[in-house]
Amino acid sequence: VAKKYIDAIGGNAAVAKINSVTTTATTKVQGMDMTMKMIKGKGGKMMMDVQMMGNSVQKIVFDGKEGYMAGQGQKMPMPEEQKKEMMKDSEIFPELNFDKSTTLKVAGVEKFNNEDSYVVEGDNVTYYYSVKTGLKTGEVKTEGGQSVPTSYGNYKTVSGVMMPYKIVQTMGGMDIDLAVQSITVNQASEADFK
Repeated sequence: VAKKYIDAIGGNAAVAKINSVTTTATTKVQGMDMTMKMIKGKGGKMMMDVQMMGNSVQKIVFDGKEGYMAGQGQKMPMPEEQKKEMMKDSEIFPELNFDKSTTLKVAGVEKFNNEDSYVVEGDNVTYYYSVKTGLKTGEVKTEGGQSVPTSYGNYKTVSGVMMPYKIVQTMGGMDIDLAVQSITVNQASEADFK
């Protein structure tokens, strides 16, 4: 399933060239414009900044070992539990590590995002891949006892690799429909993860 996905998005050679992915997306939350910038780097590095009306409402930064969360003028170190979880995600495309995993298993085929999808179950995450195209249709992550489903669609090619331009996250019973404005690869610097 993982190999079919990697092949579907452009193949190992194209995926191996990517050291970082920067995604900018916009949505509306309760009528207000929200912008999300997400940078993922190799080694589990991650930066997410959510802004509303020009102000950062939530920022999460992780450099592969240490991290912090900031929001509404407060900054606090990342809890140990969350650091451990984030260290598991060392690849930008987690599928590259599927063959090394001892906890992942294929659990059949289910409808996800209106498509027949292979189900790959892990500890705190379940991934879904289209039976027809091999592309990821979505995932459900369990964080703090809550499951957060995310669906992916409208794939387009960026630097030889297919990336989703439509991302829908369900949080607190609300669908947050993220319209991706831009995706760039290999543009992140170390400063982005500080």
